[in-house]
Amino acid sequence: MSRCRGLAGLCGLILLTLGGCRAATLGLGEVSARTGDGLALRFDAGGRVVAVAMDEAELPGNFASLLLPGPLAPGGFYLRDANQPLRQGLLGRATPINGGVGLSGSLGGLNFSATITQHGPCLLVDGRLTHPAGTPRGVTVGLTLPVNAAGWQFGQSISRTRTMNGPGPYAEWTCADADWDGRQINRGMFTPIFNEKVGLAMGAASDHPEIFRVSYLPGEGLSIEADLGLSPLPQKFPNTATFRFVIFRFDPHEGYRSALARYYELFPQDTKVRVTRWGNWYAGAYLRDVKDAHARDYAVVFASHGARDFAASIKEGVYIFEYSRGHYNVVPTWCKPGAPVDEIRRAVRFFWTVQSGDSAEGWKREPAPATLARMFENCYTTGPDGQMRTWTMEGPYRYQPRLYPDGYWAVGVPIDPDPELAEPNQAQRVLNWNFGVPLTEAATGTILPNLPGDKPDAPPPGQKRTFRLDGHHFDSWTEFAGRTLENYRPEHLRVVDYPLTFSYATGQPVQYHAFMWQELVRPLAEYLHSRDMLLFVNARPWRQSVMFDQALLDVFGGAERPERDIDAMAFMRSLVGNKPISGTGIGQDDLDPRRDYSPRELAQFERDLNILLPYCWFPGGFGPQELWQKYCFLMQEMAAAAWQPMTHAIVAHPDLLVERYGDGRAGGGKVFYAVHNRSERAVVYEMAIDLSPLGMAPGPVCATERLSARRPEASLVGRTLVLRSPLGARRTDVFELSRQGSPVARDTELKLETTPTVSAVTPLPPPDAARYAGPALEALRHRLGDLRPATLDRFIEAYEKEKRELGPAVAWHISRELADHPQWKSDAAALNAAAADIANWLAPRFDGFYEAVLPGPAMTRFAVARGSYAQPQVWRMQASARLVGDRVEVRLCDPLIESAAAGAQ
Repeated sequence: MSRCRGLAGLCGLILLTLGGCRAATLGLGEVSARTGDGLALRFDAGGRVVAVAMDEAELPGNFASLLLPGPLAPGGFYLRDANQPLRQGLLGRATPINGGVGLSGSLGGLNFSATITQHGPCLLVDGRLTHPAGTPRGVTVGLTLPVNAAGWQFGQSISRTRTMNGPGPYAEWTCADADWDGRQINRGMFTPIFNEKVGLAMGAASDHPEIFRVSYLPGEGLSIEADLGLSPLPQKFPNTATFRFVIFRFDPHEGYRSALARYYELFPQDTKVRVTRWGNWYAGAYLRDVKDAHARDYAVVFASHGARDFAASIKEGVYIFEYSRGHYNVVPTWCKPGAPVDEIRRAVRFFWTVQSGDSAEGWKREPAPATLARMFENCYTTGPDGQMRTWTMEGPYRYQPRLYPDGYWAVGVPIDPDPELAEPNQAQRVLNWNFGVPLTEAATGTILPNLPGDKPDAPPPGQKRTFRLDGHHFDSWTEFAGRTLENYRPEHLRVVDYPLTFSYATGQPVQYHAFMWQELVRPLAEYLHSRDMLLFVNARPWRQSVMFDQALLDVFGGAERPERDIDAMAFMRSLVGNKPISGTGIGQDDLDPRRDYSPRELAQFERDLNILLPYCWFPGGFGPQELWQKYCFLMQEMAAAAWQPMTHAIVAHPDLLVERYGDGRAGGGKVFYAVHNRSERAVVYEMAIDLSPLGMAPGPVCATERLSARRPEASLVGRTLVLRSPLGARRTDVFELSRQGSPVARDTELKLETTPTVSAVTPLPPPDAARYAGPALEALRHRLGDLRPATLDRFIEAYEKEKRELGPAVAWHISRELADHPQWKSDAAALNAAAADIANWLAPRFDGFYEAVLPGPAMTRFAVARGSYAQPQVWRMQASARLVGDRVEVRLCDPLIESAAAGAQ
């Protein structure tokens, strides 16, 4: 029997060598790890991966080289010493454990262990390296899956793929160092490869920060590797480093997007949304200083000036964030560009001892200068020379020339914010000293005296006020603050919580600054989230500004102009899901948004807004009110519906990008499709939308282009809706889809499976709208108690006062006069005209677009233009109407409040 089993294993290996695809039967001594959805890895007794299988069928492999022993054999784990090209295969022992595989072995003085087990719909690889000798060492550890994917697609992002037909390697990496020395890090948390039938991806776990890369190399396979540093300094894991990978399959129908949806399933905390509204961030000055404008009129909902702008923020209804630079400091200096590094460092230390706070801004409520000086000495990071790090250029830069036209130079000093460093430290400054607001008090509400410079709308001098912060804001969450630098400082390495990496310049174990920041941010985020508070950062969308931080952060700003780099915006959106993102590059410094704009300015604004729109990237700040309301209010509706990684749509044009917001099965049934033309020429395109996964098939569907109110050509072919539309260069269409009878915000044409018919009738005279105001008021009097307004104007005034108590929806029953008219009862067009007159009469007293959709054999609708009712983004009303017996019921509702209430439930 044993001889037969041995022959079976040998025959299996021969088949493997010939490159055929066979059933995934285990050979002699082999063990496997598998997921519940059919993905399996087979290991031989020595720990090498000999096959990858899906649904019990092995994928084609790079088989010929598997028979070669030694360090070059692909399939399995390998090691490479820091900055050395030669990879050495790890051979050890593979054993079955907990439905998976356990591996152990040693190589080159290192001990290695790993487990590959099922974790939801993926295989989770947890590994550990130890160095018993105890000397500092840098090592790259990797895992290769021997898959022959020639002709497959290599997923780069949600907007780009490559066909793998050449020699390779295929990778989507980006520079991970401010002074590039060869280090690369994966651009995105995973990388997928796929063909028409198979999707396979490898990536990192978002809760385990590490420098990692994924690549495909013909002749070897799909690999992932991590750069690890082993040092005797870390007290929590001396001479040890850990790594964590995920391997998963996905339906390749939408390529990278399908893989992204699966990754969201693996790590749902990464994309958990904690806000109830989306909008612009204002960072250019205080809200109270913006001339003749209200934040609500420009969809501004985020401000990061904390207590100093508290009164205006509360009045405008925006989120209030306390501001800090917990991970770096800006220090003034007399040094000019080109000054020696030693002179710059002396100047920095001098200013630390004589001034309080983040000098350039003059923060209030800071520790005494002597305490600040000790804090900076404890927390600054060092380079390979053991000296204090400044910014990569090792020199000063011109600081805010608009505010300091006579010249003001500053030096950025990266800071380690680890709370475990010697006291006083930067973490204490963030949590306890900034503006005198201890975090523990801010979470529950704190009482502060007036601050110097408060405007007259603040409480009178000597009185106190109570407020509750909405969260904390970190500025410059980018390489600008040293995110991509390395920290060599021994006192800091001793208290690290996350594995070290190694320097490509020196090969020595170091602390990567991006992971160093998590020493403060992770516990801070957990604290804030436990109290329903938020964490906000000013980050750039390119490179790796928030990778591994996405689960901790809630709001993302970008004080740059990323709006013309749509690929960077797509990357950022896919990384953080539906969390709010706002730039500040268009309107942040506009303290008088009501000024006259030139035609050229307006054209550029609209061009930029069209590029921002597909990814709900709010422009930030203030700008021309008409444009800000047109685009930002629409973005708010789209964001409330929620961005979805999979579009379920096809546009057969290489220059067009498509994004979907909303799911027809939830949130009121609204679905938005944003189609962007990234080319410089106009196109005419067709978009095919599969309605089945949206829960919108079978049955009629309503479609409209929201920006222009155009009626696209449309047809329904089975369960597929086909829209045909022109689109200008660098422009965006936003189509809203809804089920039959759902309210939409602009006039549109309903595309039905059958064409509606309306009987010819004698036109009626226009009805007197005032005649029908009375029944509407009567239906509401029971909700207003004894309040009996004599006119509709009086009612509107009362509604403004009572709106919070009334709730998000009010039913308007237009019954007797309308329903009793026999001709109106049988003629939908006449009925529609009467309803439209009533809506038109109400429109100037409310804000928003109203549309009533009257179901039945003749589908009709009415729509009226925007009114002038105040607070539009908070109380944007919509209406729908339906026939109930012999009367028409019109429902007036606030969709933003309803969606927020649904989220709270």
